[in-house]
Amino acid sequence: MKLKEFFKSEKNWHQGSYCPDKSVRAKDLKNLSKNFDCLCLFGALLYCYRGEYNRRMEVWKLINEEVDRGMSGWNDDPKRTFQDVRDLVEKLDI
Repeated sequence: MKLKEFFKSEKNWHQGSYCPDKSVRAKDLKNLSKNFDCLCLFGALLYCYRGEYNRRMEVWKLINEEVDRGMSGWNDDPKRTFQDVRDLVEKLDI
């Protein structure tokens, strides 16, 4: 699944942690048997490209070349909007 398919609406986007459930860790997002519907940009990257390490790293690089302050800092900026995230994933076709 591409990030642009995951981020269909604002209800799918989160800031400040991977997801609203702060107990979720990176390893949980890569677990093929778990489903999530609200994640930050980095969490969604881990989730959408789980099992696709090389592609995940390519997408990580594309995002970080496009944003300032790194992916997490960019996503968690209080001025960031869902539309900013949506525009980014559409622009990069990821």
